[in-house]
Amino acid sequence: MAADEVTNAPIFGDAKPAAPAHEYEFGEAENKVFAALAGAMRFVGTAQGIMGAALFVIALAHVYMGGAPALVSSLPMALTGAMFSVTGVWLRRASEPVARIVATKGSDIRNLMEAMAGLAQMFTLQRAYFIAAGAVAALSIVGALVALALFADLMHRWL
Repeated sequence: MAADEVTNAPIFGDAKPAAPAHEYEFGEAENKVFAALAGAMRFVGTAQGIMGAALFVIALAHVYMGGAPALVSSLPMALTGAMFSVTGVWLRRASEPVARIVATKGSDIRNLMEAMAGLAQMFTLQRAYFIAAGAVAALSIVGALVALALFADLMHRWL
């Protein structure tokens, strides 16, 4: 596969690069690493998906029990739960081509690139989430500091 084919390949979607004429085949030692990685990815993806779903349900229950005021604290939990659930599913999906590296012959690089595309999708979502969460946290800190400064000024004038 030419370098420009790899760099111009779509990161997201179901497009799979064509296998080169003489594709590299990983050996037994590498296959053991890929088998362990696929198993770990499946486990973590499942656990992450379950934990994300639980966080989302807890956030909904918190809003149900606490009413509108609970929305402020529940929204970040619900968004985190949704992000964990989605990325857990994507991590499990990315584990499938990693497992196929071990199980098949003649398509190791194609399977590896498919797994890398799935991981890129997952990490792109996580990066966007953490950037947004960091921005909200920074704005919250600034808002809290401004509110404290205004309160201190008010108290100074009152006393």
